[in-house]
Amino acid sequence: MSHSSRGESRQTGRPANFINPRIAGKIVPILVIVSSVVFGGGCSGTAFSNNRPPEIRSFVINGQMPTEPDADAPDSALPYREVARGATATLTISVRDPDNDPLVVTWEGATRLGGDDTEGSKVATLTVEDTTPNVVTVVVRDDRGGVATRTISVVGVDTEVNRPPTVTLKTQTEVSELAPGASVTVVAEATDPDNDTEITYQFIPSGGATVVVPDADKPNEAVLTAPTTGGVTVSVVCIATDSKEGTGVATLSLPVRAGVAPSPSPSASPVP
Repeated sequence: MSHSSRGESRQTGRPANFINPRIAGKIVPILVIVSSVVFGGGCSGTAFSNNRPPEIRSFVINGQMPTEPDADAPDSALPYREVARGATATLTISVRDPDNDPLVVTWEGATRLGGDDTEGSKVATLTVEDTTPNVVTVVVRDDRGGVATRTISVVGVDTEVNRPPTVTLKTQTEVSELAPGASVTVVAEATDPDNDTEITYQFIPSGGATVVVPDADKPNEAVLTAPTTGGVTVSVVCIATDSKEGTGVATLSLPVRAGVAPSPSPSASPVP
């Protein structure tokens, strides 16, 4: 994918409603508008005056933070990212609640990935078909009426299209389910049609599971650990990103059989 500098001028054949965050005569080929509105309490039902609303701490597109517009850009111009027309944008948020309330994440205008819980719903994808603006809104709600939202507009342009990697995700040893508290190594295998060898990996768990990458020399391998209470299904989403921000996504889900992980045996007391 080729990127133009902020000072270049190009004719891209954009629609009339394209928002130009640059000064006159300068065109930004791709625009991702990011805005944030946070509300606290009283959205529905009983209002909780002491409730602190959730926070969307970051919103990245294809692993990159939006770029700030020029200082002399119009007021309507907000942070943006470049995305080639015909490519798939992967949208990822980081959220927290200062009161540790349970959160529900919903997406409007993009396809959510992962599980139904908060962790699994932090990733969504959007295929940029043409130069018509694609508006995506993510809404994070707590259970006491607090709401945080962010909205982006992704606009594609004709450019040299980078072909993204494809990725598969499997367990290192064949398993059909996990015991409560048990762990298994998952391995991501990515191939890039442009022979891009600079592939990075991100693992996002859901369903109460945790995931760690124990060896920095093997960034495509992660250890998935089930929650100590079973009867659930855990998932892990892997995002493989090439050096030109092309992304491939794979999801692996495993049931956790019913039960509770045994407590660790107490240490033996020394004999006096």
